[in-house]
Amino acid sequence: MGSAILRRAGAAVGGDPTPALWTGFALAPLADPAALEAACREVAAPALRGTLHLAPEGLNFTLWGPETALQVLFEPIDATLGADAYRLRRLPAPPEAPFRRLKIKARRHLIPLEGYPLEDPGTPQRVAPEAWHAVLDDPTIPVIDLRNDYEVSVGTFPEALNPRTEAFTDFPAWVAEHLDPARDRTVAMFCTGGIRCEKAAAWMRGQGFEAVLELDGGVLAYLDAIPEAEQRWKGECFVFDERVALTGALTPGETTLCHGCRRPLTPRDRQSNSFEAGVSCPYCIESLTPAQRAARRERFRQVSLAEARGEAHLAPQPKKDENP
Repeated sequence: MGSAILRRAGAAVGGDPTPALWTGFALAPLADPAALEAACREVAAPALRGTLHLAPEGLNFTLWGPETALQVLFEPIDATLGADAYRLRRLPAPPEAPFRRLKIKARRHLIPLEGYPLEDPGTPQRVAPEAWHAVLDDPTIPVIDLRNDYEVSVGTFPEALNPRTEAFTDFPAWVAEHLDPARDRTVAMFCTGGIRCEKAAAWMRGQGFEAVLELDGGVLAYLDAIPEAEQRWKGECFVFDERVALTGALTPGETTLCHGCRRPLTPRDRQSNSFEAGVSCPYCIESLTPAQRAARRERFRQVSLAEARGEAHLAPQPKKDENP
């Protein structure tokens, strides 16, 4: 279904302030990302929150706000690329914004991958969420969790391989070491929302893999489409917003972030002796000096005081890759 049809089918009555959540991407040549950034900023409504990244290879977005405001924001995009050029999904929207602000940014890459963009990326082979279990059950198909190791630690499909990558750019080296196009003629993969799979699958086709299957819409589309009682997903799904991780019902789960290193922490992680709220966790404690621990402890104290006053404390935080 084209993006324009999706938007008409899900559109709210004009002026309805009920929030919507749009997520999607396009891998399509974009001649002037900076100009499109300026055009989108000009029409962006103050109520919108989320991220819209633009690059010569296309665009990637997760946006929250009134449906009508989202439609207006996409008018310059539709005029530039066409409404059917990008993949768009409407997911259940939380009542409160899962982002602190709206970020519209032109970038060099949506997500970097050596050897991309390609002259001929080929045709994506997408598997609908309803057909994904058949892929998981096929013992001849390696299923790869394309997300980074810290994301996989929160939840995954038990049948999936974990490349244990720290960044998306590590993936080609893992493929070279663990997969062989002469042997693994068909492989499957998934990520949070689909864009990493779309890029990696195109790259793998260029490496000689005959069929590279992608979970259409990623884990979020799967959790939205498959009844919770029938899901194969175990754990929660890490997301790049204030919700941190989602349950099978697409509601915020129990995973939190370490205020120091920004690593996702499960309830078990928080039971560790290495965990101190706002200061350290099992993943960063060994790298911290006493002075760094003291600085984090003071920052967390300031954040807590601000919250007690009902204020936002926007202390600088380390950033992770924001591409699902």
